[in-house]
Amino acid sequence: MAIHMEVQNFISTFLPNATKPAAGKSALKKPPLMSAKIAGKILTAAAAHDEAAISVIWRDWMNTKKGRDGSLPCPGFKLGLSQDKWDPQDSKKHKVDGAIYDEARLPDDGRPHWVDQEILCEFKNGKRIWDAFCDKTHAEAESKTRTDVRGQVTDYVGYAFSKQHRTTIFLFIINGAEMRITRWDRSGTIFTNTFNYATGEGRAILRDVLWGFSLLKSNPALRGLDTSAVPVGLEDPDYDLMTAVSQPCPTDISEVEGTVVEGAGPYTFRYVRQSFADSIEGDTQRHRLTVPTEDGRDRQFLVGKPLIVAPGVTGRGTRGFVAWDVKDEHFVFLKDAWRPFYEDIHTEGMTLRKLKKHDVRNIPTYVCDGELDQHTLTPEYAQKAAADKAKAEPEAAAAKGQPKPKGRKRPRDDAKVPSQSPFPNPGKYVMRRFRHYRLVVEEVCLSLTEFKTGEQLLSLVRDCIHAHQDAVTKGHVYHRDISAGNVLICPTVVLCSDGKRRVVWKGILTDWEMSKVIEDPAAKPSARQPKRTATWQFTAVRLLDNPSAPVMNADEMESFFYIVLYNALRYLRHTCINVMWAMYDLFDSFDRNGNEYKCGVGRRMTIKVGYLPEVYGSFYRFLDDELQTHPIGLFIGTVLVWTKARYAQLDAAAASTDLMKQCTGNIKDIQALVAAKKLAKSTQRKAELPAQTPLSAVPEKAKLLDTHDAILELIESLLCDDWPRNDKLGDQLKHPELAYAKQTMLDLSLLPQADEADGENEGRPHPKRRRSRKTQKLPAVEEEEDAADLVLMHVVVEEEPKIPPPTRTRGGRLSRPFGSSRRRT
Repeated sequence: MAIHMEVQNFISTFLPNATKPAAGKSALKKPPLMSAKIAGKILTAAAAHDEAAISVIWRDWMNTKKGRDGSLPCPGFKLGLSQDKWDPQDSKKHKVDGAIYDEARLPDDGRPHWVDQEILCEFKNGKRIWDAFCDKTHAEAESKTRTDVRGQVTDYVGYAFSKQHRTTIFLFIINGAEMRITRWDRSGTIFTNTFNYATGEGRAILRDVLWGFSLLKSNPALRGLDTSAVPVGLEDPDYDLMTAVSQPCPTDISEVEGTVVEGAGPYTFRYVRQSFADSIEGDTQRHRLTVPTEDGRDRQFLVGKPLIVAPGVTGRGTRGFVAWDVKDEHFVFLKDAWRPFYEDIHTEGMTLRKLKKHDVRNIPTYVCDGELDQHTLTPEYAQKAAADKAKAEPEAAAAKGQPKPKGRKRPRDDAKVPSQSPFPNPGKYVMRRFRHYRLVVEEVCLSLTEFKTGEQLLSLVRDCIHAHQDAVTKGHVYHRDISAGNVLICPTVVLCSDGKRRVVWKGILTDWEMSKVIEDPAAKPSARQPKRTATWQFTAVRLLDNPSAPVMNADEMESFFYIVLYNALRYLRHTCINVMWAMYDLFDSFDRNGNEYKCGVGRRMTIKVGYLPEVYGSFYRFLDDELQTHPIGLFIGTVLVWTKARYAQLDAAAASTDLMKQCTGNIKDIQALVAAKKLAKSTQRKAELPAQTPLSAVPEKAKLLDTHDAILELIESLLCDDWPRNDKLGDQLKHPELAYAKQTMLDLSLLPQADEADGENEGRPHPKRRRSRKTQKLPAVEEEEDAADLVLMHVVVEEEPKIPPPTRTRGGRLSRPFGSSRRRT
């Protein structure tokens, strides 16, 4: 979300010293305006729509000293260009056009050095279609090309946030001879109006912007840097300490399940030390992070690059680090995030302490946490913009001589009056506030994707259901963000019945940040923040279709079911011909009604009908090592029967208030309804079908997900079965050929060939510039953040493959690829 701010107001707000007169003889003097010669070159290149020439002119001007005192246009800073090269360590090959750097760190290799960039610069050729925002509407431009540009710069900002410890970042959009300034934080964007920086007053504005930023060199916080993250240089003793503790140690133990361990501990797993070593390899910038604590004694933790990075700009921006605890001298996991900043939202640390007090199993062990004195500012200006707009509209109408709006009739005493929103900027300007927060826990876990067999996958999920059961029954807390990223593997040393200590993998339920105390059923539910955040792929159908509905236990159990189905379909052996489209249908698709996002048809039909959908006209099933029915298929089939019964009950309850759904097929009932509707017009009563048939008794299966008992009993029963040992094939999204590797009953010659579109680009040269990266963002039950929230304590992070979205019809519904089907029996 973006809001507009006049450029002069922007300068006085965020670059406050730019327009103040210099004081004293030793005071720095403003650099001269851009010369007429340079401005003329800019105007000529802009008229020719020569983007490359504009960027080169800028670089030469920014990096050449001017005036008698030999100052730079932005003293202390220079511009580096990087249109044609990317960082070799960047798998997505971002190529931001340029950036302003501290002159001591200006790169000379023509590549973007993301860790050192101060201001991002994106150059365009001067055509209006390349402007990401609109001055007429003071909003985000909506045309396709301009939306693509906005997606492109948003992508750059998100990547810069992931590489640096920042609270905000500035970005210049330089479109020919015009430019606009933007400021980004985790809540949104503030953008100025465009101004012509090569003529008249615009030259003075540009000088003030660059001069004002240069005056912030001694104040890194105002430049957007996180001052609680202190770089650890080569001369710092902690640099050598980090190198020392990253070296292999003979006392470290293997994380392989079943490993016999000698001694009573404490233990350090090899993968933990290796993960820390990987995070500081090469010339990676190292930092000392501060975590303020309630007792006033700040804790220090040493970190390298993050192992987890939540994608995107707005939202929680979660990053996870394997950290060295300076005080207790061992490895821990540090979560750095921006938490929603509202009343009645407890920190994750408070929730973990509460759950531990109630002896909740299988959750992270709390070490410390703290909120930093850093919060997003964009919502404050969004609120002010909304107030100014509301004030200006009637004044503008009066100036045009339009009549004042007529007053409304006084409502009847029994009329319902809508309640006021608890948030200061409702509607279009709803923008969440965030505060910087850090949490440290003992466990450094493995991603759930590291499971070795289907049996292990189900047992890990069972452990997390136990954690959820304890949290609900003992702590009276719902998690509210059950997802595959929050179910992790925690290798643990346990003393076995034979007296030996062995490594056992147990599931651990993490990221309790969005948890909420279970409300009194008699109390009216209340919202704590403007938007609900969760992970779209694993949210219950009922909540996707009704975002304001309170979370119920059955919704959370449905999310656990999706975790099993997601990983089984992606990694285990089955007969699904096209895993990509099957997973898109079940987890990523959505319908849209105006500005409202709803659950996709594929998932809704699967849950309500009780069958997995067909793919290319064929049903699919899960196979064991002997190509027979896999036990996990029995779990999936059983839970689908329960969800079908549950949603049948929910639909029946909704039908009781819908006249159309009450139709009995009897013409006499219709005649009675018509008479009742005529009577209702005169009596103001609600029209009802006479003698409505009461709902049938609720099937017992519809209630089985209301508690944890049934699903836990089902899992325990299945774990007693004989499970295959070689049922995990690998990631079938990244490597579709794995789906057929060990399915010998399939005739590979009958498999569908690759889409023609996939071959159209073969042999074509890679585009020289990365123009845009517009992606269809999932409507994160909000976000997030966080659509696909990445959360606490992954050690292995896999890049999600790109799933091409289906085409969209005029009505907004997503169509399916040719050859796919949803027919069911």
